[in-house]
Amino acid sequence: MNAADAGIDVEARYFLTKAGERYCAQSRIPVKDLTTYDGERASGFEWRRCKVELLKKLVIYGLLTSIEITRFEFVSKRAPLIGLTRAMLTGILLKRFRAQLKLRLREHPAAAAVIANPSVALTAADRGALAAALAERSSWITALRASIEAECLSAFAAAPLQGPEEEAERSRGMTDLIEAIDDETWLLMALTGPDLVGPVSAMVQSYSTRLGIAETLTLMLMEFVQYAERSHLLNMAERDRYVRAHPEELDRMLGEPEFRDKLLERAVERGELIFIGISFTGTILNPSAPTTVEIRVRNRGLIGYASRTEMINRRVKMVKESSLDQILQEQERNDPGAGLGLFYLSNLEEACAQEGIAFRTSIQRDEFRDETISLMSVTI
Repeated sequence: MNAADAGIDVEARYFLTKAGERYCAQSRIPVKDLTTYDGERASGFEWRRCKVELLKKLVIYGLLTSIEITRFEFVSKRAPLIGLTRAMLTGILLKRFRAQLKLRLREHPAAAAVIANPSVALTAADRGALAAALAERSSWITALRASIEAECLSAFAAAPLQGPEEEAERSRGMTDLIEAIDDETWLLMALTGPDLVGPVSAMVQSYSTRLGIAETLTLMLMEFVQYAERSHLLNMAERDRYVRAHPEELDRMLGEPEFRDKLLERAVERGELIFIGISFTGTILNPSAPTTVEIRVRNRGLIGYASRTEMINRRVKMVKESSLDQILQEQERNDPGAGLGLFYLSNLEEACAQEGIAFRTSIQRDEFRDETISLMSVTI
């Protein structure tokens, strides 16, 4: 199956912006009145499966405010969740690349001279005229594209990555970015000539690296989900009547499929499911304004606690706020082999800083409510 045709097989709710509501109304696409996890009413869809390219387009054109998923476990949905997060982050980066490239090229002296010429039409309002102009200059555009690819590949060869998989991922990112360049920009480059090859290739190289960081951010989310699942399952098990009476049987009971199925049924009845919410702030349509993506994971139980008995009998309870870095340090103290997570996190934070991406994590452990809220914030 072609990656562009791949589907994301995880049930989720997709909430629309006002622009999304208008688009659906004009296109006669039925929407539902939904309630968000926080109790707010909004319009959107409930889909069991979503195509990768469709999700990218919904994000690229600013039609979504948030995505919400609730499940008892995510182990069986790891691949779809990674696909959903990757598509969402990639869509934001591609849209910002298109808008920022257009803005930067129009500020270039050579392009400005072309734009100032009243006989040149660079508007997409007349799609027929734009298509004709592109067809007339198709050989120039092909040559410009080849030059941009050659310059990018030359720069990549001078700064190789760690392995063939990383190199292949960077090359795919380069292709996706060049494919994302809109028709107006291609026409501007064709009318301007080779002067724009350098600026375009430089931006493609920069965003190729950002797409690689988006991949790592997706995997970092799975760290959040992994901790949430572990704490959630342990919390549900420790509240079982038999386990409370026989705590020494906990590990054996968790190994039995029938017991886990019982916990699942109980979680559904009580509404005690793991929640993942992805929301967008700022506008991805404005290249000068930062876009923040917030990913929130909420679960029963306290991440990092060996057992709920650590706090259940305490007279004084509190809300503890930590970063992922602090949680990983706690894990390292308890299990020296966990230190690799700190290494990966440090590399990710350094890469984000180099590319102007603000990355922040927060883990709030509420001993009063016996739950954890983990937040990963990415500002691009």
